Amino acid sequence: SVDEVEETLDAERPDVVAVELDEGRYRQMRGETPDDLDPGDLLGGNTVFQFLAYWMLSYVQSRMGDRFDIEPGAEQLAAVETAEELGLGVALVDREIDTTIQRFWARLGVVAKFRMLGGLAFGVTDPRVAGVTFGLAAGLVLGPVIGAFGGSVGIGAGVLGVAATAALAALVVGYLATEVVGVTGGGLPGVDADDDLVVGALAGVGAAVFVASSRVGVDLVTGTLGGFPVTALGSLALGVTIGVGVGSVGGDRRECAGARARGRRRGRTRGVRPRGADRR
Repeated sequence: SVDEVEETLDAERPDVVAVELDEGRYRQMRGETPDDLDPGDLLGGNTVFQFLAYWMLSYVQSRMGDRFDIEPGAEQLAAVETAEELGLGVALVDREIDTTIQRFWARLGVVAKFRMLGGLAFGVTDPRVAGVTFGLAAGLVLGPVIGAFGGSVGIGAGVLGVAATAALAALVVGYLATEVVGVTGGGLPGVDADDDLVVGALAGVGAAVFVASSRVGVDLVTGTLGGFPVTALGSLALGVTIGVGVGSVGGDRRECAGARARGRRRGRTRGVRPRGADRR
């Protein structure tokens, strides 16, 4: 504990106190930030691992602190501060964290890298939010593929025209609904200005579904925009829709699995009897 560290150092008074920290982690624990970075170095990739290390450390420390109601690294920090107060030498004896991260990253395969990034993303935020985010990113990549090769799988000009019109309707209706709710609160029971994004998203999805099912305005949009804009917008809309749909399902399944696992852990905890509880 922190008290034991302080008492031991005060009693022993060693010449040097060795602390299992490196310079970067020590500065991060002290609330300091990295040195000013040259944009050329950042673009060249020389400091990417430094940022990754700082982010990972902050994430791990905050999660541990929230879960166990402790301050990670408090003993090391107390050792440094006590040594400075007593005029003792301090040696940071751990390897630089960016070197460790570089070696760790280099040994990971491509699949393992994606799994690690996905695990971090699902751990940081709600799995459903992370799923939608990953789906959106995948959809942005899938869209151009649909535009280039969609014809070979039956996604022709008609489908792309409907998708483009539905996307435009969703954007326009969603934007208007967001603005109206943000200003007036929508005038609906239980709806206030803070719900503007949710209402806008629901209104946009509803408008897209209506246009896709009724084909209202498809001829107007395709005739006004022409071939290439319709193909580009329609393929992008289809890609994003597919990506977000798959990501939402995956995130929801992960959230359900996590909820079941938490329930099992709570059940096992309630079922454990203290040692000797049956003895009289």
